[in-house]
Amino acid sequence: MYVGNIMLLILNLPLVGVFIRILSIPPRWLFPLVLAVSFVGVYSVHNSALDLILASLLGLIGFLMRKFDFPLAPVILGLVLGDLMERSLRQALMISGGEVGILFQSGIAKTLFGLAIFVVVAPKLLKNMRGFKRKEKS
Repeated sequence: MYVGNIMLLILNLPLVGVFIRILSIPPRWLFPLVLAVSFVGVYSVHNSALDLILASLLGLIGFLMRKFDFPLAPVILGLVLGDLMERSLRQALMISGGEVGILFQSGIAKTLFGLAIFVVVAPKLLKNMRGFKRKEKS
């Protein structure tokens, strides 16, 4: 078992009561406290005011995305996995000498690309089929 997981377990089990008390704090007190701790943490990494501005702008973008019902999960996945995916794509293209066809050579790759296309297209097709059936009944 990973040592970090054991340490987290040892730290968190006795603190369950504290976490429950934190949940009972009204949001009007808790949100500014979380914001202040976040700003201190962001500033302490590089001691740069630019990091504070960037964190504020990204927070504002996140707030606006939530307000206008944009899904946040794809954005978070893109931020977390984007760098790794870009490095892997560059590595694959360098190995193949810039040939893009290498991305579609294996059966697994073809299956995953097909599933990705299906996930994007299927909801629109199903929506159109439902609308077509409703028009026939009336």
